[in-house]
Parts: sequence; structure tokens; C-alpha cells
Amino acid sequence: MKNRPDTWNEELQQAGASLESCEESYAEFYDFAPVGFFILTRDGMIRQTNFAGASLLGLERSALAGRRFTAFACPDDRPVLDKFFAKVCASKAREAGEVRLDTAAASSSRFVHIEAVASKSGQDCRVVVADITERKLAEEKLRESEMLFRTIAENVGDLIAMLDTDGRRIYNNPSYRLIFGDDGLEIGSDSFSEIHPDDRERIRGIFRKTVATGVGERAEFRFLLGDGSVRYIESEGNVVRDSGGKVSKVIVVSRDVTERKRSEEALLESEQRFRAIFENAAVGIARVSLAGRFLQINEVYSKIIGYSREEVLSQQFGFQQITFPEDREANMALVKRLLEGENDSYSIEKRYIRKDGSVVWVNLSVSLLRASAGQPLYFISAVQDITGRKMLEEQLRHLSNYDILTDLPNRTLLADRTRQALATARRDKARMALMYVDLDEFKPVNDTLGHNVGDLLLKEAARRMQGSVRASDTVARIGGDEFVVLLPAIDSDQDALLVAEKIRSALCQPFVLAGHSIRISSSIGIAVYPDDGSEEKTLLNNADAAMYFAKECGCNTVRLFSAEQRKSGS
Repeated sequence: MKNRPDTWNEELQQAGASLESCEESYAEFYDFAPVGFFILTRDGMIRQTNFAGASLLGLERSALAGRRFTAFACPDDRPVLDKFFAKVCASKAREAGEVRLDTAAASSSRFVHIEAVASKSGQDCRVVVADITERKLAEEKLRESEMLFRTIAENVGDLIAMLDTDGRRIYNNPSYRLIFGDDGLEIGSDSFSEIHPDDRERIRGIFRKTVATGVGERAEFRFLLGDGSVRYIESEGNVVRDSGGKVSKVIVVSRDVTERKRSEEALLESEQRFRAIFENAAVGIARVSLAGRFLQINEVYSKIIGYSREEVLSQQFGFQQITFPEDREANMALVKRLLEGENDSYSIEKRYIRKDGSVVWVNLSVSLLRASAGQPLYFISAVQDITGRKMLEEQLRHLSNYDILTDLPNRTLLADRTRQALATARRDKARMALMYVDLDEFKPVNDTLGHNVGDLLLKEAARRMQGSVRASDTVARIGGDEFVVLLPAIDSDQDALLVAEKIRSALCQPFVLAGHSIRISSSIGIAVYPDDGSEEKTLLNNADAAMYFAKECGCNTVRLFSAEQRKSGS
């Protein structure tokens, strides 16, 4: 009996050691568990967490104490999480849910699964948090994959079917109904039933081989339709494996090649002609590296740029090398946008410098090809020579702005330049002038010597007038033998009179045309901004009135516009 207290003491020590060992094991499990453990106060403040929890939230454990747990949730999920914890504390039952966390530990949101239960006292809440981001991303990829499959399958003309390993239908895309309607296409029905009896066993054997080996095989066969007609089909199967690697489904992509079969002979006969057309088409194709070097070009491209394929490939040509200098910057900006993923392709009109130094305009279309992982591989460029079209456009632009006989600016271009000159004069508080020039006695030349001589006279008169003005001035023909001269900047009325006198003197000199010596003169009226008007129409009308006044004064003279002319109607 004397030794009993000692025994109790030993047992007590052993029990304490055992308890300490259990506590250490619990602490190790708590701290190093792969999921986050949290103890939250009733109002949602973090009281305690393990290493995994702190790591998930991206902060040290000491920095988490007293922080509100819902503050780490994505803003859209915080109200949901607040209701979740309120329900846990109110019911004291175990609750579970999924939310997204925005933490300092991750550059993007993390999906987590949360399970929580209130303590018996209801003063705090025990929370277990597991990171399920990878699973959610995998689920999202699966959904995207399925959506992509259905989007493609239901928007292509090919026949796409998904079959089980016995050949029963799981899915047929809408293209099947274009051939069969709704007959025999029910889910679970035999996909071999519509195959022509003479082809059925052969195709069934190919299908079984595909399931057994996992390798698809291309095959041609015939569909026998309900009305007795036959369609030729080309198919290839590809297997789908389950998570264990076992073939679980077969996707069969088929194409109706009936028309191809029927036209095959005609295609063979026209093949040579087709090749000749292709080789002589004005469209070039090139494959270009990411560094801008040509990897491959066709013969048409070679002809457009004037270099042989051998020269282009052996000398490692770059497209910038043959691009017209003024077009390089714009071209490179579009290439940069392609590489940065802003666009999938672009089109541009640009100029190439050919081997002989000449310039050719092309319409260039460029697409960037990428690998399955998204990394860029190379560019595909298509070019069409549009030099003729650009020349025609330039000719049309010229014709719309210039007189076809004299090549002087016409009424349209004159109006544009006059508006610009007026805007400048208003801004600079300067003066400008318009003069109306009419050729005296021009009609008798036409009547007696013919329109051919009259045209020569107009062209030579235009040349003399241009020679009498500055490069900044404009001489325009507005019709018949009527011309307008724009002086966009003058210091005084005297400047305009000097130019007019110079023109009048030049037009007084004899013209020797087609063996004829011709003398004419001119009547010139001048209107000055701002004295004689502030608008284009007013100035032109007043210059016209001054010109008629000059004619009334005996022709071969120059007159400035005056208020008296307006009053008299002259």
C-alpha cells in the first residue's frame, strides 16, 4: 500500500506524455493538412488558421488574426458568403458551398469548396476550405470543348455522328436530316442500317477494327435511301477514350461525295486547263516567317515582285526589303497587331519595289497561322496586282478635278482651292483676288478654222496664262473660252492688276497654230477679297461682272470690280 502513490504518479506521468503526444500529432495534422482550417468568430473574424489556410489567403497566420474572412472573397460572392455563415451560426448544422477568393497568393481568382459548422456554444464557427480551382478549370474546359463540338458539328455541311462501340447512335448532327429526314436516326438505333447491303459488312468490319486498334480508317461506301436512291459517302472514324484509356465512343465524320463521283471524269478532263488558269492567275501566295523572311512563294508571286523563286529563297528575302519605304511603317503596325493577337488577319493596299526598280501596287491579305497551343508559326500572304486599277483611279481622280482639253484645274478643283484660300485669308486677315478671263473673238476662230484649231488655241492660251502667274496661283478653265485665275495672296489691288496685265499681254501675241497665224485678245475682270466680297460665289460673280464691263469698254482690257458696276448691272 505504501507504493501505491508512486504508482499513481507514474501512471499520471505516462498519461500526460500520451496526451502531449496526441496533442503534437493533432497540431501536426492541423498545421500540415492539405486543406485550410479556420476558426471564425460569430461575426466572421478569423481567430485561428493552419498553414494551408494562411497559404491559400496569401498572408502570414499572424496577419490574418482579426481579419474578416469574407473580405477575401470575390466582391460578387461576398453577399452569398455572408448569408452562408449566418445560416451556419443560426442552424448549427453543417453547410457546404463553393465561392471564389481573391487573394494575394494568386494572380487570378481561386475556386474553393467550403464546409462549415458552428461550435456547440455558437460563439464561433469551424471552417474547412479546399482549393478546387484545377477541377473547376477542367470542368470549364470540358464545357467549352463540348460547346465547340456542338457548334462545329451543327454548323458544317459534313455528316458528324457519335456512336457507341457497337455502332449504335448517340448523336447525329443536323446535316443527316438533309439526306434522311427523321427516318431511322433515333438515338440508340443501328447506324449501319442505312448502308447499302453490298457495303454493310465491309464497313462494319472497318468499324470494329477502329474500336479494337483505336486507329481510324477512311472508307467510301453507299447510303441506300428510303426512296431507293443511292448516295456515295466518304467517312473516317476517330475514337474517344475514357479516363482509363479504353475506347468508349467513335466519332464518324462523313461527307456526301456523290456529286464528286459523278463529276470526277469531267474534273479529270479539265485538270490541265485548271492548272494553266491557276498558274496564270494574277494572285500570288507566299509563306513568310515571323521574322519577315519568305519561306515559299508561288510563280505568280514571283512574277509580281520580279524576282525568281530561287532568288527570293536563296537570298533570304524579307517582305520589308521589297516594300515601298513610305508603306513600311503602316505595314509593320498591322503585323505587330497580328502578333499581339489583336487581329487574326488584315488587308492593305501597298507598293512593292520590283527587281527592275519599278513600283507595283498590290492588294495584300495576311493571316497568322498558330499552333494548337496558340503560339504563332508563320504568315500566309496573298497578293493581287492592282497597279492597273490604281492607275485608273488616279486617272479618274484627275479627270474629276482637271479640264480634259487643257489639263487645267476645272470648276470643282477651283472651288476647293478658292475655299482654302478664303479660309487662309480670313485667318491671316490678308487679301486675295479672283480674275475672270474671257477670250475675245474666239468664236470666229472656231467658226472659220474649225474646232480642232479652236482646241489648239485654248490649249496654247492656257499654257501662256500659266506662264504668267506664280506657282502658288491657279489658272482654271470653267467652260468654253472662259478662265478664272485665283491669286491666293496679294498685298494690294495693284498686284492683281499687274498679273492681269501680264496675262492680257501674253494673250495678245500672235498664235501660230496648224499653219495659221491667229490674233485674239482677252477681257479680264478682277474681284478682291475682302473689298468685293467675302464668299466664293460673290467674288466669282463680281469678277464676272468686271469682265463684262471690260468687254463693254472695248475688249482687250482689264477692269477691277466697283460698286458702280453692280448698280448698273454690268
